[in-house]
Amino acid sequence: MKHILTIGGATKDIFITYQQAQMFDLYLHEGRRSFLIFEDGKKVEVEALEYHTGGGATNTAVGFRRLGHEVSAFFKIGHDQEGVYVIQSLQTNQVDTCLAIITDSAPTATSFIIPTEGGDRVVLVYRGANLTLKVDEIPDDALKTTDLVYITSLSGRSGDLLLPIVQRAKEYNKEVAVNPGTSQLTVGTKILCQSLSFIDILILNCSEARCCMAAMVQEDRELQVKMLTIKEQQHMENMPGLLQSPITHQGLCFGLRTFFQEVHARGPKLIVVTNGKEGVYVSNKENIFFHPSLAVPVISTLGAGDAFGSGFVGMHAYGASIEDSIRAGMLNSASVIGHVGAKTGLMHKDEMQKQLEAIVKGLLQEYQA
Repeated sequence: MKHILTIGGATKDIFITYQQAQMFDLYLHEGRRSFLIFEDGKKVEVEALEYHTGGGATNTAVGFRRLGHEVSAFFKIGHDQEGVYVIQSLQTNQVDTCLAIITDSAPTATSFIIPTEGGDRVVLVYRGANLTLKVDEIPDDALKTTDLVYITSLSGRSGDLLLPIVQRAKEYNKEVAVNPGTSQLTVGTKILCQSLSFIDILILNCSEARCCMAAMVQEDRELQVKMLTIKEQQHMENMPGLLQSPITHQGLCFGLRTFFQEVHARGPKLIVVTNGKEGVYVSNKENIFFHPSLAVPVISTLGAGDAFGSGFVGMHAYGASIEDSIRAGMLNSASVIGHVGAKTGLMHKDEMQKQLEAIVKGLLQEYQA
């Protein structure tokens, strides 16, 4: 068992049960995109509302706690009923909330989640107090006494805290895992690049990996030149998608192997790239592992990324092999998407051990880096 400090957002999540969602597909430069449609001027009746808590800091805190670790969560909420709801939810799950900052200057963040036909969702997010974290609020004493620091998305101006947090954690010789999230990368890719040398485990989705690679190329003149001469390895047709086809972003074209190599060269020892319904890719410098998504009924995909992160890093913290850590992440994620709420399906340690013994080991594929 380790002591883990989670840092990031906290929200009250309101799930809207709406059975008549209308979808519209458009083919854009970046590929096919589906849109949820509401008719102008029409009153939309909803069947029910469900209330849960969300935000990366709280989702992963509960995930780690259910796996048996001691957990403290650092986040900022408003002095309101929504904030009380977040605190009570964490305390019910035996997460230490002593580090939570309560402010009168902004309300607690709130999300409205509207499900779509395919089990995905549209999320309307008001980030509230999450945007107001400041450098002088970083819990320095907690960084000194924890074993592992897990940093999730820091929204808006709070994204500037990533670099000082990881620098301080490394000064205290702590293991650092970071899952920055799309909203943070939209405004802070430069800060992520500056932070890479202080990060041990980096977790991104495919879209975030594109942004990260573009930022590295933009910041590194040598890499700009190198990208003109890199020849990707020939890929066999039976390889998974991101190893078989190049990744493109704003005129930049690169292979997943190149991305892993460049990020490893800047610091992280383990790199995760999730790719939605396809599955997940993990590199440890020597090898690239791919695990397809598990075939389970999808109720809501909200929280799937946090579930993978807490499952993967949670088992890694116990000293599990990289293979079993990946499987744990996939099992945790598959369990969460079968429920409403980002925390409802998070697995307890005993259940995780049973599922790890039962999962088909041949699903995990391994390739040379």
